[in-house]
Amino acid sequence: MKPALREPGSPAAERRALEAAIVCLAIPVGAAVLHWRTGLPLMPLKLVVLAAALALLWRDPSFDRRSLLRLEAVKSGWRGVLRRFLALAGILCLAFWLLAPAAPFAFARRHPARWLAFALFSPVLPAYPEEFLFRVFFFQRYGGLFKNPRARVAASALTFSLAHLYLANAWAVGLAFLGGLLFASTYERSHSAALTSLEHGLWAAAIFLIGLGPFFVPGLR
Repeated sequence: MKPALREPGSPAAERRALEAAIVCLAIPVGAAVLHWRTGLPLMPLKLVVLAAALALLWRDPSFDRRSLLRLEAVKSGWRGVLRRFLALAGILCLAFWLLAPAAPFAFARRHPARWLAFALFSPVLPAYPEEFLFRVFFFQRYGGLFKNPRARVAASALTFSLAHLYLANAWAVGLAFLGGLLFASTYERSHSAALTSLEHGLWAAAIFLIGLGPFFVPGLR
């Protein structure tokens, strides 16, 4: 299933591109600056954006609601996702060992039950709401602006990384971009939020296991 393409240069395409610039660039960057200067919590804004995205998709007659789950894609695709995860997670562990940005395995050692609970439930929270917003909504609403699937995947990943800009550290933004490339490429093939949430959850559990959790949750010990 491909996102509907709009005629380049048409008023509709120009309006949608302007909307994408506001939603995907201006809002996350502006929210990050506001957070840095005032310490204002961003969770209310995230909930508003999530609710608005859900309302827009629900009113869109071209939206295939099967994309919200598409469990058959999980059945056929989970092995490939797991193989890619295991290979790349090994590379991430090696990079973490060499660069040593934080104490290794600290959170998992100190709070094994909390880490296990997070690993089990992370495909649901926080992964699914983020995959709905940055994959399902992004591909449906703005995917038609990109004729090249690779450009669509890269744009989704960039939007995902900018949403982590408020954390003010390169590890969070960089890993979010790399993870976004993986999740968006999976969604490009499967159009299954369930499969991308599973993949997202695996990576979230791995990041918290090896010790990168504090870069995504400030104050975590």
